[in-house]
Amino acid sequence: MPDMPLELYEQAYRLHYESENIAGACSLYKEIIKKFPESNECGYAVIQLQKIGAREIARTLDAKHSKEARTVIALLVVNFAVLVGVIVAASIMLSHAKMESKKSALMLQAVAKMTAGQNEEALGILDALKAGDRKNLLPYQLSAQIYLKNKDYDKALAEYQAYKAIQASSTQAAEEMARIQKEQQAGRAQTAESADSE
Repeated sequence: MPDMPLELYEQAYRLHYESENIAGACSLYKEIIKKFPESNECGYAVIQLQKIGAREIARTLDAKHSKEARTVIALLVVNFAVLVGVIVAASIMLSHAKMESKKSALMLQAVAKMTAGQNEEALGILDALKAGDRKNLLPYQLSAQIYLKNKDYDKALAEYQAYKAIQASSTQAAEEMARIQKEQQAGRAQTAESADSE
């Protein structure tokens, strides 16, 4: 083993930079400092140890920061995905609300036409509503009311039958059909009595 500080320093330097044996180089740098504190090589050895220490601190910080950075990036990705989901859900809800608002406006328009006695216009609006939302019973009910008002029982029944064909499990449609049939029979009986009494 070399006794001279320059030889020790050269050996440590080769271990450090050529062989990348950091532990061996540190051992030799420390030996130079201990054995030859007054030499130029001692100052060089101190500088090399500081470089090694700084590099190790930098690696530790990089590893720590990269882990933290990955965590932050993962949180940002999750937050972005949640934000996109909220925006999509909100736009769907807004679109649905706009459609419902339009349907409600058309329904009010149809009722206004019915009240004004403009039954043909009301039936046209109600037909558009039925085409837009076939599972909504109200346009069928309002159409049936128009026909019942004019004593056109067959068309009123046809409205509920059309709805029943779409929603077979609708008990309300079945009940209305039964009520209309009774009303129709009562009307026929009354017509027959009127004809008999004349």
